[in-house]
Amino acid sequence: MRSLRKDRHMARRPRDADDALFTFQLSRATAEKITVVAAMLKSVAGALASLIVLGLLITAVFL
Repeated sequence: MRSLRKDRHMARRPRDADDALFTFQLSRATAEKITVVAAMLKSVAGALASLIVLGLLITAVFL
């Protein structure tokens, strides 16, 4: 319990400019990585959806 109070107190301390800038850059890099992964997943999902539609069309033609 005591460590929780200490952590909360440390979280409230004002940060200096360098610390804040580093945190901003780190979160920005993380956001860029998330954006790249999301774009890759979107393209994979699109390719999978088009394959499914193509398979359904082929199935409909041959049945």
